[in-house]
Amino acid sequence: ISTVRLFDAGAKRRSRRAGILTFFLLPPAIAAGVPTKLLDAVPSDIVAGHLFAASEDFQPPIDDAGAVPLLRFVLDQIRHLGLLSQTDSTVRRWLDVAAAFADLIRFPHAAVLFDIQAAERPDGGHRLSRLAAAVVVQCGDQHAVFQRRIQYLLNTYTNTEESVLSREAIGGCEVTTLRDRRLPDWAVLSWGQLGDRYVVAIGDRSFRRIAAAVENRSTSLAEDSWLGKVSAETKLADASWALYLQMDRLRRNFDSCLDDKIRRVTDALRLDRADGLLCTVGRTGR
Repeated sequence: ISTVRLFDAGAKRRSRRAGILTFFLLPPAIAAGVPTKLLDAVPSDIVAGHLFAASEDFQPPIDDAGAVPLLRFVLDQIRHLGLLSQTDSTVRRWLDVAAAFADLIRFPHAAVLFDIQAAERPDGGHRLSRLAAAVVVQCGDQHAVFQRRIQYLLNTYTNTEESVLSREAIGGCEVTTLRDRRLPDWAVLSWGQLGDRYVVAIGDRSFRRIAAAVENRSTSLAEDSWLGKVSAETKLADASWALYLQMDRLRRNFDSCLDDKIRRVTDALRLDRADGLLCTVGRTGR
């Protein structure tokens, strides 16, 4: 571990305090450098964002090598052979998630959270009551990787009686939207090609917010003043992975009970006074 630092920026600017953690742990197989284009496509008013820099020399699916591509290949072959037909539906869903994840981490991508709300249950726990989020993949001309995966998921989990597909133009590209009567009203799924990116979003306006950031860079995370100040401190330009949290916005989305749980965690991490948090992971030396 090269650096683990927390600092309070309040001495210089009382309105904004930050927690910053920097780790350098990843093996050489992971390429350094979160692409600037990812920040261009992320709105600055998100609650949280995960940024991942994949290997710069990724190959088309047929030429992949390594454990993760092998996992994707094996799962797809098992599915094609019909060996999952008698498997529990929950297990099949987790296997499909694993195969989709194996596709995703081959490319630089950002997963962003716009809004999340949880409602308290009678037993003292919480359940998800609203979610707005998106995944932006910097995939160049390899959009077909995600189009095939989405088509398979549509064939597997949707039907004409419960599911409705619609298409519209957003940000100069054709976007497909899925509404399903079996899902909550807020669980609207949208996806489509946005230039050399592929975007999958949940929530009514989530895709539009990504398209708006791409169209107007001044509203994106790339132009965020606070992130600009701390990016050098955390070596964001050289990082293989980054986590960005606007913790003040995160706290506003929950009831007092869940907010109390969050505060106990942030207090334990000495982040009780932090409004923003940027964690980066990268490698240095051998």
